[in-house]
Amino acid sequence: MKIVRMKIDNFKGIVGREYDMSPTIIAVLGENGMGKTSFMDAYNRIYSGQISDVNVRTGAGSASILAELENGVKISHVRKTSKMVKTPVTEHFLDGKRKTLDEVKLYLERYSGTSTDMLSVLSSSTMLQEMEPAALSRFLLQHLSCKVTGKEILDLINSAELKESELPGKWFQADKEYDNDAIA
Repeated sequence: MKIVRMKIDNFKGIVGREYDMSPTIIAVLGENGMGKTSFMDAYNRIYSGQISDVNVRTGAGSASILAELENGVKISHVRKTSKMVKTPVTEHFLDGKRKTLDEVKLYLERYSGTSTDMLSVLSSSTMLQEMEPAALSRFLLQHLSCKVTGKEILDLINSAELKESELPGKWFQADKEYDNDAIA
């Protein structure tokens, strides 16, 4: 599943921006405070659908995130604050039709063949450090090749600034090759 276009409005510091996501590799670069983390957070919220009042730009009555998938389907989430409605609410849409969050997630899961819990992008090494053991295992299995060495696992962990003492679970010998079953 590929997102080819995103539109973000009043989400944190991002106001009315459209992003072309069609290239195969996307790098998000910019000075501090330019919205890189906000963009990645908005991207992840396409899958979770969770937008709260703290995500709405100060002074705005609502925030919205829209993603167009490669098949042309548009997924959007809109958070309306108490400035717009009596009770704050997040509305979810699939091709412009209002749906429940569960209906949107079910569509994403069926289209991608993956649980929405697995559909996310890490926006910082801090996110990797803060992952629960099961989530870290799923991430490693999803993003590492089928066969890896213990050294490759340790290199990935070290690149995320994790310390071996902080890691739960199994330990791997650096000179031995492991398949997905052994890692899980």
